[in-house]
Amino acid sequence: MGPHPAVAAIRLAVRRTLQELLREVGSVPTAPVPVPTGLPAP
Repeated sequence: MGPHPAVAAIRLAVRRTLQELLREVGSVPTAPVPVPTGLPAP
């Protein structure tokens, strides 16, 4: 059995939320933001 459909939806929502946060943080100089686990570090 594959992952539950809700899991994919939650992952997509989290990904979009992270992109929004990174966009806002990128527009305002602040302290370095820790890279969420699971994502490749820049």
